[in-house]
Amino acid sequence: MNDASAKLTLSRVGAILAFLSVTIFGIGLVVQMTLDEAHASIYPILITGGAGLALLIGAAYLVLSSRRPVSADEASHSSVKVLQRAAIVAGLIVVVGGIASFVSGPDVITSVILVLVGLQAPIAMVMASGFIQNPRAHS
Repeated sequence: MNDASAKLTLSRVGAILAFLSVTIFGIGLVVQMTLDEAHASIYPILITGGAGLALLIGAAYLVLSSRRPVSADEASHSSVKVLQRAAIVAGLIVVVGGIASFVSGPDVITSVILVLVGLQAPIAMVMASGFIQNPRAHS
């Protein structure tokens, strides 16, 4: 794969991850809006907002690294490292927020839904880093 094609792949993957982060933010906002004042908590914002923010930072890094004046191999390698670290951070946010929501939250079903929605972020970042590491296997 040539340099221009590899950098185009980085920016496309970044755009897809950014769209997914907006979707996660939107689901968290809808869940927060549907909770009544008696059951309102910080956990929908913590879980979906934290996971979505980690995903958005990873996506922004991909798009920005596709514009850097370095080789495509170096940009891909650094992007994979950033995505893997962001996936760990997003996973920790979801796990800690999910545990806190299960322990002190009023509704178990809402907590399960939030954890499942939040887990989309680290899963997507791990999948994207695998795609960037080995693009020829996916062509």
